[in-house]
Amino acid sequence: MSDAVAVALIGLLGTMITIILNARLNAKVNRVGRDARAARVQVENNHSTNMREEGDERHVENSTKLDTILEEIKSLRGSVSRLWQRTDKQNDDIHELQLTQPRDRFAPPAKHRGDP
Repeated sequence: MSDAVAVALIGLLGTMITIILNARLNAKVNRVGRDARAARVQVENNHSTNMREEGDERHVENSTKLDTILEEIKSLRGSVSRLWQRTDKQNDDIHELQLTQPRDRFAPPAKHRGDP
């Protein structure tokens, strides 16, 4: 084989390798482009408002509502505490009345929450 033929074959082989690699690379680039377009459709912002601003507004609104609920719970705790105190006082009053009344000899002795 002459040198000219060998050089021509090497040049032809180089060209073929370049064409094949270029075709494979183009296919991969096209696939990446399709995937990027599909991802863009999923994440593209097409809202009329800025989502961050909208989220911040909702956060403030929810925080205000939560503060109101917590205040209501605090108020309810106070009310329940006062009711327990009144109930305890009434139980003590009932116990005192029971102690001052004559006992029926067949009735069991009065029991109080604090009695053993």
